[in-house]
Amino acid sequence: TIRPRLLTVSPPDGYQYALPRPAVSLTFNQRMDHASTQAAFRLADPQGRTVPGTFAWPSPVLLRFLPSHALLRSAQYRAVLAPGARSAEGPLPLLAPAAWSVVVAPYLHVTGSVPGEQARDVDPNAGVTISFSAPVDERSAVASVRLAPEVSNRYVGFGADDLSLQISGQFDPSTAYTVTVQPSLRARAGDLLGAPFHLH
Repeated sequence: TIRPRLLTVSPPDGYQYALPRPAVSLTFNQRMDHASTQAAFRLADPQGRTVPGTFAWPSPVLLRFLPSHALLRSAQYRAVLAPGARSAEGPLPLLAPAAWSVVVAPYLHVTGSVPGEQARDVDPNAGVTISFSAPVDERSAVASVRLAPEVSNRYVGFGADDLSLQISGQFDPSTAYTVTVQPSLRARAGDLLGAPFHLH
């Protein structure tokens, strides 16, 4: 008989940009007993206190935990699944306990740009990259970018995990441009940039 085993968790262990109210998902290799599995799960705050929340089972092998309140920004939380979680197929306990940690995304701000402020002799084919402290909402980011003067064939792309945006287009040599990111830019976590960012 195959013993129950935790296959995947989301957000994954070590993730640095969890939402303030993350849906913590646990996927198992078989149907699980709801009561014992929920009792075996715990999410702890940085002081070790248990975070209250509610459970849901979208499928017999998928458990979701939703915290009842927003988690602290930039704080690390530790999730534990104790060995008491049992299979719904019988009294078999979990093959091995599990523990993992995630960090809640910080508030959104600009962390840098390439080229930098007042850069000279910039390659017009290199485009502009602006980096952020937390993942941005792509649709909001596209709508928040302004260029003066405007360039033709402007395109906004995104870096890994939406932590940066890249502006490309037909930039003219020996031309001074101003890039503005509007304060309405929204992070994936829901907060706004709050103040405009200008790059000259």
